[in-house]
Amino acid sequence: MSILNAFVTPERALIGVDTEAMLPNGDLQQVCKIVVNPVLSAVVGFRGLDLMQMAAAPVFSGWKGTFDALAEYVPELMRLCEEHCINAHGQPKEQLSTDIVLAGFSESSGAMALHAYQRTKHTQPIEHHRSIPQFYAPYWGDEHLKSLGICADRKGMEVLAGEQCRKAREERPTDFACGGRFFIAEARRNSIRIEQAFKFPSRPEKVG
Repeated sequence: MSILNAFVTPERALIGVDTEAMLPNGDLQQVCKIVVNPVLSAVVGFRGLDLMQMAAAPVFSGWKGTFDALAEYVPELMRLCEEHCINAHGQPKEQLSTDIVLAGFSESSGAMALHAYQRTKHTQPIEHHRSIPQFYAPYWGDEHLKSLGICADRKGMEVLAGEQCRKAREERPTDFACGGRFFIAEARRNSIRIEQAFKFPSRPEKVG
């Protein structure tokens, strides 16, 4: 898994992702975890199996309907992508855990909206969290979040991501992909801007 955060107000959505990915053999590489659809003022952030993102990305970028219709379709899209990963790539079901966030301009509310979708276990339904104000992953509880004293803005997202990386590497140093570069996408109605916010600290060199 990796870092995926999102904040939304009626006028603006921020989505932040890292770029580090871990291969089955433990090697690390840098990947893109964001897909955009400028027509819908929409940004999609991914966390989890990269094959899920690769299968879903064409639908997000080529969607011909409204943002609200896309938001309701995502759980079915995830189910179809899971089937593809299993049937075409032999992916084990227990490795299909995925988090997706979708932010964009909602026609029904006339404002920016944020949706989150989570598949924690293949035996459980896909969770769809509608019109939420924020999303954090990895997440270590309210007390940890409050201790950071951050605001839901670009600076707050940078502080949060830095702390998420530090804590993940401290608790799961060998099997938690987080790091590389941190990008923040800012979406407003008819506008999307993506910038690198910072680089995470390098991992310690392996010994032996």
